[in-house]
Amino acid sequence: MNEEIMMENTLNEKTMNEKTMNEKTMNENTANDPYRPVFHFSVKKGWMNDPNGLIYYKGRYHMFYQHNPYAPVWGPMHWGHATSRDLIHWKHEPIALLPDQEYEAHKEVGGCFSGSAIEKDGKMYLIYTGCVQDRKPSQCQAVAVSEDGYSFGKYINNPVIAASPAECTEEFRDPKIWEKDGVYYCVIGTQSEDLGRVLLYRSYDIYQWEYVGIVAKSNGQQGDMWECPDLCTFENHDVLIYSPIHAAEGDTRYFSGKINYTTGELGILWDKILDYGPNFYAPQSFTDKTGRRILFGWMRCWEEHMPCEPYGWAGQLTLPRRLWADSCGILHQEPVKELEALRRNETGYELSGIKDMQLQAIESSCYELELTAEGEEINSFTLFLRCSENRSEQTVLHFDTKQNLVSVDRTNAGEGEKGCFDAPFLEEDNKSYRLQLFVDHNSLELFTSQNTVSMCFYLWADPRSTGIYYESDSGQNCSITAKIWELADKENIS
Repeated sequence: MNEEIMMENTLNEKTMNEKTMNEKTMNENTANDPYRPVFHFSVKKGWMNDPNGLIYYKGRYHMFYQHNPYAPVWGPMHWGHATSRDLIHWKHEPIALLPDQEYEAHKEVGGCFSGSAIEKDGKMYLIYTGCVQDRKPSQCQAVAVSEDGYSFGKYINNPVIAASPAECTEEFRDPKIWEKDGVYYCVIGTQSEDLGRVLLYRSYDIYQWEYVGIVAKSNGQQGDMWECPDLCTFENHDVLIYSPIHAAEGDTRYFSGKINYTTGELGILWDKILDYGPNFYAPQSFTDKTGRRILFGWMRCWEEHMPCEPYGWAGQLTLPRRLWADSCGILHQEPVKELEALRRNETGYELSGIKDMQLQAIESSCYELELTAEGEEINSFTLFLRCSENRSEQTVLHFDTKQNLVSVDRTNAGEGEKGCFDAPFLEEDNKSYRLQLFVDHNSLELFTSQNTVSMCFYLWADPRSTGIYYESDSGQNCSITAKIWELADKENIS
């Protein structure tokens, strides 16, 4: 390792024993856990939030994430770590970064905050935010390096960016790094005068950084702080994804345009919502081994109580999504094809002309459903998911082709957050309507409208609530079909 890199201290066993939950009790709880997802990545124990440092490195996908290993609530942030060969089956690895330096060590409010990864000269570099709330400045940017992707040493001259520009507040975090024409760039989220903004920095060695300029800033309706920016470069467009705090609409949004690498400014063509659900936040993307851009989001869970907390954990990521921009710069996202390996027991339904029925393909809360509708007399149709036997508990998905609207109602969905959420419901290129949804014990993800619309939800339903029902007021002159696949336990897939 380069002599300028200081190897990270190992965990203090006594501290971990004092703070970590009782392993025996938690293992017993996990064995009877009704909420643990099958094909969404979840933390084994403790708390997790933002995905960090997504990278394909030396034959494996590496996923890092914000992690409190001591309790299933937000706390002193570490970088958790997992690896995979296929984006679906993940192996939990030892913690990658511990908050053990003066610019990140705080027992309550601080730690190794979010960041990203890049490969350079065969080594993996992590750039992340060090945070200590009672330190001045409280947030700075730091670098750690690994030669194998598992053991990391922190740069002895950290922080590499000591503070935000003078015109910005100390809210200054979540660097996302990339390389272009031999130069390294990163975007960082911040705020100024209660307006969120994203800044661009430039480096030639990842250690020395210079400020370039403002990429984009809030117009007053787009939030007072922007977190977890991600600059994605596609063939004809640059897309800035960001997670605004207190925006008028949308927890995660994106700008599409073209960035000026001299000034840092993004010429904006579009400003749109990335995901219309209430449980999608802080996404990060990376380019995989085939050149696809893959995105994971955090399934946001700031509720006061998470039903999974008694089982010793809280937090999971969304499905991995393939991300691309069309010729106009509009983002599309779809579940990666690797998920199809989990499909079992396909059942097909012909729903044309049927007003209501129960779909009894599987007695499970872990499945994929795909529905297609076409014809002149498509009006509206409704799916009822995670239904109890007497229908007192259910999640309602209503699709209205006349209003071009999909609504998801969690009023009677079980524990947790409630509310009704709307999104556009638009035709496909061939004038049909298509939707694809995934239910995974405690969650629902929906994709529709030529993959320009996604919605992400937690569903804390009773484990016995597995019913699926369908209703429609469409006429006879249409074709509505559905397929349902049970998605097998990933531990049983070779």
